[in-house]
Amino acid sequence: MNPQGLSLPMANAPNRWTELSDIVAVLKRRWEKGRYLNGYVEEKPFEALSFKIHGPLASDLLDNFDVVRKWVEDWEVKLKQMSAKSLCSIQYRSVRNGLLGDNQVPTKVVIESFEALVALLGVQRDLEYLNEVIGETRTRLPSLLSWLARNPMKGIEYHSTWGHLLSTVIWIKGTNTKDVYLRQIDLDGIDTKFVEKNRTILDEMLSEVVPVEGINMRFPPSDFSGRYGFKSKPRYTRFRILDSDISCFPSGISEVTIRTEELAALSIAISTVFVIENEVTYLAFPSVKDALVVFGSGFALANLDSIPWLESKHVIYWGDIDSHGFDILSRMRNRVVSVKSMLMDRETFLGHLGQWVREPSPTNKVLANLTTSEQAMYQDLLSNRYGSSLRLEQERIRFSKVTRAIESVLSEIGRDQASMFKQL
Repeated sequence: MNPQGLSLPMANAPNRWTELSDIVAVLKRRWEKGRYLNGYVEEKPFEALSFKIHGPLASDLLDNFDVVRKWVEDWEVKLKQMSAKSLCSIQYRSVRNGLLGDNQVPTKVVIESFEALVALLGVQRDLEYLNEVIGETRTRLPSLLSWLARNPMKGIEYHSTWGHLLSTVIWIKGTNTKDVYLRQIDLDGIDTKFVEKNRTILDEMLSEVVPVEGINMRFPPSDFSGRYGFKSKPRYTRFRILDSDISCFPSGISEVTIRTEELAALSIAISTVFVIENEVTYLAFPSVKDALVVFGSGFALANLDSIPWLESKHVIYWGDIDSHGFDILSRMRNRVVSVKSMLMDRETFLGHLGQWVREPSPTNKVLANLTTSEQAMYQDLLSNRYGSSLRLEQERIRFSKVTRAIESVLSEIGRDQASMFKQL
């Protein structure tokens, strides 16, 4: 069998001649990348490793004879020790000098066996861990062995929890997860905290043994429940009916928080939905005929897709006049194109000069779904036209402006709704 040739950088000075520590350092780096363990897991024959030794030239025998002799003696001492343990063998070359004759210097080190490599690097403990992992995997989940061959160092890294990892993978692989929460994994010593802590390695292992149709690629590995089809924690929507003539709730109830999926199935006889980001503003929002108000708090982006009947309603969004407020508005229009904004314009901003504050971490995204006036205000903020990183939070806007803004936006929707508002 021909040894694998492994060459180190050429040496042109005594202090660059190859030392045994140079060879060990290269081997160690490659070991830590799993290079010599891939074939070991697959039980492939070990190919001998050879390292070329860059050493003195003929001229060095005259110029640095004592240094050359010391370098050769050091190699011979170390190799004698290694040879006694059958760790490697050495080959020599002849360096001829007219005055000093032929001199033998080391030219190549050969490591003949995997066992010698392990002993040379002192990684016996790594191999013990990997052997345990291989044995358990071969017994319990042999379909994972090819992944382990590609990722042997992960087997070593996770050896102490490998049994639990295998149990989790086997359980998920054999379970219809759509009717259970992650909390319902019923295995000794394994709970949701274990899964959350190890979700990255679990995802890699599961991706190897679970059919592709069993993995929802729309969800990233960080959303483990969604990715592997577990029941997700439900989303909730908090809202108020703004029209007292609409009897949606039992008598005496003016506000509810309901699972969003259940709200999606309701038929509520309203035509207008206001989405408000500030809680107190949401609570103080005035009565509007044929309308309801939703407390935003993430609703605008997370829940719009879940309530299909919003497409048939007039949706009006009111957020802060800052970069993130416009970002939310733009992303809302990815889902409901007809969304209108309220009190997010330059006139409102300039009308509250003394109420401006700093936005802690503004965004500078390109927002494609803003109207001309909204885009102008957004660009004013990005360019710091009125000051650095300014914002106007909605709770700082005079409440008398709210009523007039509602009238204005309803009149844009249609005169009839504006009249209904005035009659309340």
